[in-house]
Amino acid sequence: MRVTKWDRIYLFMFAATALAVVGFIVLLVAPTLEVINLETGEISHRTLLSNGQSGLLLLYLLPIFLAGSALLASPRRNQPDKASKINIWLSLAALYLFIGLQIQYAGIVYVPAVIMMTAAAVGSMVSRKGRQGFASSETGSKSGRGGGKRRRNKG
Repeated sequence: MRVTKWDRIYLFMFAATALAVVGFIVLLVAPTLEVINLETGEISHRTLLSNGQSGLLLLYLLPIFLAGSALLASPRRNQPDKASKINIWLSLAALYLFIGLQIQYAGIVYVPAVIMMTAAAVGSMVSRKGRQGFASSETGSKSGRGGGKRRRNKG
């Protein structure tokens, strides 16, 4: 089995998108609404689907859209460029705003997605350079084969 090698930023963004989808599914199937019958005093719990709250369902698709747009903007096998980093940071800010506004209702289910997006955003700011130096060449370390300290030509 061959495993494809993804960049760490893309991996975090993929995890954030997957967690946003899982959060949306939890909102669909978990009973989040409490309906009280005033005549009998009976309390019933309903899901968003059974209550017909299509406006809320569309609103709760927003985190999936934001995480997915940042996922599509970041390259799969390379480091993200400036446009990808800006997209990740703007999507992260919008998700923080969404959770801040919806935390009393259902924003808490998207917190794991935001944690993964934060890891991707912070990781995109860390500079990574290719292999440098003598010891990190493709053949590995040269110790024991005359590849030690080089002398300066003191003429």
